[in-house]
Amino acid sequence: MAKGPRRQSSKVPQLAIIYGEGARINLFSFHTWQLSIGMGTDKVEAIIFHRHDRQHNIPPLNTMSFRNMDELRILDTSFVRMEGLFQDLPKSLKFLRWWQCPLKSLPIIDFEVMNIVVVDLTESIIEEFLGPSVTSMWPFHYFHRQEANYSWTFGQLKVLILKDCENLKSTPDFRLIPNANKLVFEGCTNLGRVHESIGDLQSLVCLNLGGCHSLNRIPDSICHLSSLEILNFDCCYKLSTLPKKLGDLQSLKKLVLRSCWSLRELPEEIGRLTSLKVLQLSQGKMQWIPESVGLLTNLQELEAILCAYLKTIPDISNLQALRRLRLSGCFQLMDVPGLSKLRCLESLHLDGCERLRNMNDMMREAKFEHGKYLSLPGQPMDSSCSESTWSVTVSFSLPNVPRLGNTNVVVEGRVPRSYRVTQVRAERHDNSWIIFRRAESNEAQTEPEEVIRIIRGGAFIPRKLEDDRGKGVMVRDGKGYRGIDVTFEAESDFRGTQFRIDLYRRRI
Repeated sequence: MAKGPRRQSSKVPQLAIIYGEGARINLFSFHTWQLSIGMGTDKVEAIIFHRHDRQHNIPPLNTMSFRNMDELRILDTSFVRMEGLFQDLPKSLKFLRWWQCPLKSLPIIDFEVMNIVVVDLTESIIEEFLGPSVTSMWPFHYFHRQEANYSWTFGQLKVLILKDCENLKSTPDFRLIPNANKLVFEGCTNLGRVHESIGDLQSLVCLNLGGCHSLNRIPDSICHLSSLEILNFDCCYKLSTLPKKLGDLQSLKKLVLRSCWSLRELPEEIGRLTSLKVLQLSQGKMQWIPESVGLLTNLQELEAILCAYLKTIPDISNLQALRRLRLSGCFQLMDVPGLSKLRCLESLHLDGCERLRNMNDMMREAKFEHGKYLSLPGQPMDSSCSESTWSVTVSFSLPNVPRLGNTNVVVEGRVPRSYRVTQVRAERHDNSWIIFRRAESNEAQTEPEEVIRIIRGGAFIPRKLEDDRGKGVMVRDGKGYRGIDVTFEAESDFRGTQFRIDLYRRRI
């Protein structure tokens, strides 16, 4: 029968020791375990260090403790300093997590964990993955450079995580890890170079370089990665160009280029990424998206939020697999050609696109049969001022969405301190209108059963409206209306105020 854990004082660092026989788990205080070396250590399969909040001055762990652990496969010594020879680590080790590793590099001479599969050195001060220079050591200097066996130590490594290692300036020579399928360098803010050997990793599926602020170029050899599915350059501020043969990445499914401020254009080759499903370009400074993007027939998500310079996007009528289109805050964007022909669209974000033309035509032609959430900009029409009272009428175009649920008019940005809704004018598909005016009743703070709700800053503010017969707002049948005009009044002007309408599909 498996024994329960031995409880120790919560103030002492603990180690979870997992034995192979019956998956027995024991908890030891850090100090007690250090004194019990040799007691059943040949059966240990995993060691996971537990550091409680606000613990400091943790004593070092001597590598001699692992000398007899021939079955050890998992070692998590995060936040712990290890002393001794690393050749004491068992060759059976497959998983090593050592967050905040205090070493500047892993010592290649005595680091002989031949079967290791995962190495996670997040938040370490590491400056290079292995050191000193491997090619200057035995057995490498006996071979010609092209003939050297670089994978003698890490030939089985599949996953390398060097996240938030701010001292790292270059990726390792990838010939050291020829079978890697996942590389994470996210948050390595000083990393400025990706080794040319990146193209040799034919098993690589995921490459994460997000947050590498100093990275300004990518080697062309990256286009040789035939198995690559995820490529992340999020917040690579200095990245100014992409390889011209980017289209050779035929397995690529997700490309992230958010906040790449120095990247002013995408290569036309991007249209050859036939497997691409997600393209994220938010907060970039490009003025247009290549026409070839309209050829990505498998694309399911196109995101270009807050692209302040974006003026045109290609015709997207052929993107029939597109489910999410997010263009919020592209205030210079004037047209979304082909939008009305999309049939699988579930989520549409056009709020903040103040210069969009032909919104009425686009929405009247659109049939978003699978639409779940749509956020559309309002277009201020009539504005006036009389006796210190400002008035503005904002027009919203509604697409044809089956089972339309709540329709929220959102007022945000520079909003007058006190404003009111005086009228809602809804246009039916048969060109008739129904008008709801502001109610003068004591029930103004109760929420009526309406579809149209007036929201300020994302929070519900009840506004009681009534029709000519004294009934609460009855605009419940959303699919019966193709346009809504809302009139606002305030004691100050509406300059800087933004209006949008959010449409939600009603759940069955």
